[in-house]
Amino acid sequence: DHGAFVASRAIMLVGVFALRGLGGFFEPALRPHIRATPYARWNARLYSPIAVTLALCIGIATAAPT
Repeated sequence: DHGAFVASRAIMLVGVFALRGLGGFFEPALRPHIRATPYARWNARLYSPIAVTLALCIGIATAAPT
């Protein structure tokens, strides 16, 4: 069924973006050498929040009744 295929892919996207977003906040603990880098600053302030927001939006869109 096409709908089940799309829903399963949407759930996978939610998982990927949620892991990316939440993992980004813990990355400096796992890789301490990146703490003082511009990447770490942009990751915590922009990239990770965007990934979490995308996960939430895709999850809401997927759960919305059609």
